[in-house]
Amino acid sequence: MEINQLARPTWVEIDLDAVTNNVREYTQMLEGRAIIIGAIKAHGYGHGLVPLAHHLVSNGIPILAVGSVKDGRKLRKSGITAPIQVFGNSFPQSAHLYAEHNLMPTFYNANDPQLYQAYLREDVPLKIWIKVETGLGRLGVPLEEVETMVAFINNHTPYIIDGIYTHIGARAALGDPSDRAFVDQQWERFEGLATRLKQSGCNIPYFQAASSPAAISMPQTWMNCISIGGGLFSDPEPMIRKIDLHLQNAFKALRSKLISVKNYKKGEQIGVYTLTRDSVFGVAPIGLGDGLSAKNKDNTVLVRGQRCSIRGSVSLEHIRIDVTDVPGVSVGDEVTLIGKQGGEEITVNEICQRLDISSAQLWTSINPSSVPYIFWRDGEIWEIEESE
Repeated sequence: MEINQLARPTWVEIDLDAVTNNVREYTQMLEGRAIIIGAIKAHGYGHGLVPLAHHLVSNGIPILAVGSVKDGRKLRKSGITAPIQVFGNSFPQSAHLYAEHNLMPTFYNANDPQLYQAYLREDVPLKIWIKVETGLGRLGVPLEEVETMVAFINNHTPYIIDGIYTHIGARAALGDPSDRAFVDQQWERFEGLATRLKQSGCNIPYFQAASSPAAISMPQTWMNCISIGGGLFSDPEPMIRKIDLHLQNAFKALRSKLISVKNYKKGEQIGVYTLTRDSVFGVAPIGLGDGLSAKNKDNTVLVRGQRCSIRGSVSLEHIRIDVTDVPGVSVGDEVTLIGKQGGEEITVNEICQRLDISSAQLWTSINPSSVPYIFWRDGEIWEIEESE
């Protein structure tokens, strides 16, 4: 399929060569001391799911992590055979789905082993991961209950513990002393637990604490695996670094095309605007339903390499663009909301500042059910992910 054959001419472009670079950078950093778990929750942090998963596996990522059983099932149906860890977002009643699709659930409550057995036959095996609470106040088994839980799983269930993890997140890369004290305490708690479990003779393959920020700023937390999500797709937000990586941005562009171009006379109204000159307005099929923020009102997009203003409110499916000053503008011209066009560029950072959001919020705001994802590799379109 080509771009011109899309059912609706609005799309995201992802640069897989940037992802390849980033995997290589992390792999070289680790020097064989730990493996990378590729975290692709939330539609690959808004970078796509199935093509991205296949690309990561082909680049040597041994384990994938997703946010839901649904995503894990989708990857299995696409032919992914690599181990898939599912972060803790389900009830034990869905235990049969993990067994049916060979997925690894996260146990985050101390009684999860008993509850899963209640919804599966007692002899149905699962590989599982245990999430440990070390201070975030989110999901996780209380530290003091983990060892008893591990003993119960090993002695009274058919479940195999593939890994134990916690989450040392963005505060690892911040410079405030209170942030450093917090993450240091997280690390001390988890490292102590891991040491006790190893000394007790538990044969648990993986221990993981570091996310992208901790992997760069706290190399002592690598253990034998690190979980990298946003860092696979971009250079993380400015941070304190003990290791300098040359990471690239994979989110290449958000684009649409003009599906209508009309002339209007001075004095006519366009929405709430009374025109002060003869004008030309174009319409592009992208709006609130696609994840385009209403705050983009009166901000700019690129048409034929020129900045043009969105006029009026962002509709559910459309935006109106003042293209009066664009010579030769016509139906079919490309509209760039993020990315390069001609000698101009609207960067992710510019949009984030405009909307006062993080890059992760921007990536994941895009609706993959209405916006197809086009994956570029070696300068060519490699694959298109489009909802049916």
